[in-house]
Amino acid sequence: IRTSEGFCVQADTFLKDIDPDEVTSFIIPGGDIAHVRGDELSAFLHSLGRDKSCICAICAGVDLLEEYGFLEGKNSIRTSKNLAVSDGRLITARPEGYVDFAVEVGKAIGLFSDEADIAETLDFFKYHKSEI
Repeated sequence: IRTSEGFCVQADTFLKDIDPDEVTSFIIPGGDIAHVRGDELSAFLHSLGRDKSCICAICAGVDLLEEYGFLEGKNSIRTSKNLAVSDGRLITARPEGYVDFAVEVGKAIGLFSDEADIAETLDFFKYHKSEI
């Protein structure tokens, strides 16, 4: 999948080779989703344990979550003007919200040690501030 910025996202395995019980986070990128749209992806996402797996999508990837019924009754970028929205283990983001998206995903998977770590990450990547 090629993003609007020209980056290429290449899967390194097939969905059929992934055990849904071992998935702790699944990210659907944006870009041309025609290559990933379909019954196989829908069935796989629905097989994930919603209390265990963090399901995340940005840009056009959010369209797939909406199409597959994941956004019904949930807060998302469809119900908010925010750049990124978390509702439990479901995270959605607008294309320009990639830093906010990364931070929300990081929080959901326990990447940050504390609030200061989150603030430092936002300062560096979103506000371009550094200690140097």
